[in-house]
Amino acid sequence: MIVTLDDLLVQTVALPDANGLRWKLTDLVQWYSSPAIRSDISDAPQSDTAFDTDRSWRGSKRMTLEGIITARSTEDAVAYGWQRVAGIAPRGERMLLTVTDPTGTYTMRVRPNGIPQVAPFTDRRARFQIPLEAADGRKYGPWIADLEAQPAGGGAGDGLIFPLFGPEGVGTLDFGAFSPSGLIEITNTGTAESWPIFRVQGRIDEPGFQIVSDASILQFSGAVPLGQVLTLSPYSGGRATLGGVDLTGESLTRSEWMPIGPGETRQFAFNPLGAFDGNARLFADFREAWW
Repeated sequence: MIVTLDDLLVQTVALPDANGLRWKLTDLVQWYSSPAIRSDISDAPQSDTAFDTDRSWRGSKRMTLEGIITARSTEDAVAYGWQRVAGIAPRGERMLLTVTDPTGTYTMRVRPNGIPQVAPFTDRRARFQIPLEAADGRKYGPWIADLEAQPAGGGAGDGLIFPLFGPEGVGTLDFGAFSPSGLIEITNTGTAESWPIFRVQGRIDEPGFQIVSDASILQFSGAVPLGQVLTLSPYSGGRATLGGVDLTGESLTRSEWMPIGPGETRQFAFNPLGAFDGNARLFADFREAWW
């Protein structure tokens, strides 16, 4: 296993870093466990039963990064090892945790939670522990980027070119196999639901467009000019940004964000409501997720 915490590399087979220290991974405690499930079941008074709930939610995920530091000298051990652990994310900043195991590479955002500890057992070697907590306890796979769809009913083409047939003036007009435009299909093979991020490329005129999946609709009631890209992100409460300007309150008139559940395949239809040209496109970026 290989673990990266921002720029700190800890691995089962440790190699010297730029300062000659070896950071050997001994465990990432609770990595393969689920975040705690929060039960809302409450006891029923004067009864041998309880009030059940429709569903339960998961809380944050807590883990501990554990390993052994080996340095070339006592001075290097203290300056580049002991002090690095003690001073990690001094203001509790979020860090990117990346874990690679035999099944692939996964990421999540974490903060230190508790006391980062260093326990020297020689003058050049020490055991260390860094307790971590992730508000979002999903393990995300690599980005599946630039999934693309043209507007529904608006596939680009060159049109018919005349004459249709050769000099004899006979033949058959073959339109080929039907191919629906306007759809992006995404599959999540993970065990946790995850949300795509959409990007819409102009030109699309007012009154804008919809992205539809089953009964859920995202509707942007504004124009996307030629050469610009609108980003629709479900994170931070759901945001619509165009050229760095947040248009969420002004133009995102429906915001029914659609997750893709574990083992689910979902289609998203791109439906312009205003006039558009051949440059109009919907793009989706997606990460599968696991508990």
